[in-house]
Amino acid sequence: MEQRIVTYEVIVHKANLALAKGESISQFTQKLLEAANKAIALKLNLTAKNCSVYMIETFADSAVFDVTKRPAIEGGPYSYAYYALKYTRKDDGSFEFSDATEVERVTSFQPKAQMSVTKASSQKAGAKKDLLGDEDDMEDEEDEELSKKPKSTKKDAPPGWTYTTKSLWGGVL
Repeated sequence: MEQRIVTYEVIVHKANLALAKGESISQFTQKLLEAANKAIALKLNLTAKNCSVYMIETFADSAVFDVTKRPAIEGGPYSYAYYALKYTRKDDGSFEFSDATEVERVTSFQPKAQMSVTKASSQKAGAKKDLLGDEDDMEDEEDEELSKKPKSTKKDAPPGWTYTTKSLWGGVL
């Protein structure tokens, strides 16, 4: 059977990680992944033979893992899910985990903040006008026109779309 190598990028939120003395972030994430792999398999009643666990993100006290369950019957469907685990690190460097919670990845987009236009003082504007000539007059008129329009910080959503903003991790971990 051919062995495949799969590489995943892990997003590490470095604030307050419980690193052992002289331990690198890479070593920390490798140890956390190894311990979590066993914990997830145990909590979900799986074995290393019928599942793969990859760390997606890690925080100071929790981590998110991509868990792939292999089919029981050859040719059957694989199942994929994300699980979050809270962890603590013991004095001996080992990890202890809470229950695995299935989570979903959520990506959202929001309107970009609009730039506000301010008019330069008349003295500066006069000096600039002398240097730039008529071209600058047109820009000044455009700036003045834009400054008269009401400023809005929210764009209208296209028909059938709505903008929502919510915390990605609110209450999950």
